[in-house]
Amino acid sequence: PITYMQKVLEEGLSYEPETYVIEDEDGTHRYKAFLVSAANASQYGNNAYIAPQASMSDGLLDIIIMEPFDIIDAPQVAIELFNKTLDKNLKIKTFKAKHIRIRRKKEGIIHYDGDPVTSGAEVDISIVPKGINIIVNPHGDKRLRRPNAIQNAAADLFNEFNSLRKDINRQSRHILAINKKIQRRLNL
Repeated sequence: PITYMQKVLEEGLSYEPETYVIEDEDGTHRYKAFLVSAANASQYGNNAYIAPQASMSDGLLDIIIMEPFDIIDAPQVAIELFNKTLDKNLKIKTFKAKHIRIRRKKEGIIHYDGDPVTSGAEVDISIVPKGINIIVNPHGDKRLRRPNAIQNAAADLFNEFNSLRKDINRQSRHILAINKKIQRRLNL
């Protein structure tokens, strides 16, 4: 996660925000944003929680608008991304929708389930409730459904990530105090 956070900071600080027009069931809104994300699950992956309140079963997309932020805010935003508190940040606006249309000035790269793809200036995103069917053996012996070695290793790894997240949360409070001190000295 630290490498991921470092990459977010490096790329993010040189990125120029765009203006997006977002249309949903409630109307049309204009945002100047670092990024716009439509999430059906809480995390991007690598334990980066872009939408901590998202549910895969509510039939709604969680829309996240990350407003532009400066270098002083960057460490706090990065930490909150990993400790499931990004939605509490004042630079983050969220709402839920079944469908959105995003318009921007020109075509460009979007990330679709983590993969970069070129998209037009207009992007339509909809949720398909119950759009994935899972096939299971209804007659299978449920007592035999035990985790294998890989699943156990993955669980151990995620437990280590949770420990790391707690450490990051402690450091977050420290960085926030330093951030406020710097802002006071800079009269921001």
